[in-house]
Amino acid sequence: MLTSQERELRHATNLGFDLVVGYAVHTQNNILGFRVYGMVSNAYNVRNSVPQQELFSRASVGLGANVTLNFISNTTPGHLFGFGVFAGAAGMENNYIQGQHFAHDFNLNAVGGIEFRFNSDGFQIGVRVPVFDRILHLTDDVMITNSYKDPSCFANYIHYF
Repeated sequence: MLTSQERELRHATNLGFDLVVGYAVHTQNNILGFRVYGMVSNAYNVRNSVPQQELFSRASVGLGANVTLNFISNTTPGHLFGFGVFAGAAGMENNYIQGQHFAHDFNLNAVGGIEFRFNSDGFQIGVRVPVFDRILHLTDDVMITNSYKDPSCFANYIHYF
């Protein structure tokens, strides 16, 4: 049975950012695309009712690849429009920190979502789901799970050069 403090930690909200840099190739009609990328990510717990020293942060680095399938595509001269779905995988090295305590793991994430593109700008809304179940012991009292039960939602702005 979880104590109220453990329950609070389990339901703490994670906020953070991702920096993604990559290379994308699309077919001439913009129906199909392929993207490879590198990513740096940082997330931290936000919960007012849990003492700050008990919250942890996560810093991650990884490499990934996505395939994009546009259901709606328009490539008129001077304009490019696409709306579709993307799916792929990303290998992530995760480093968890709580005060003086440190733990790390590697996990493969399934990645998917929807993508909208207009000319050289785009937006993605998606989810990253860890594939393998990992349980890390940050301290004797704090366990971190990294599994399909802990997906990360994201919204990205994309600029194509």
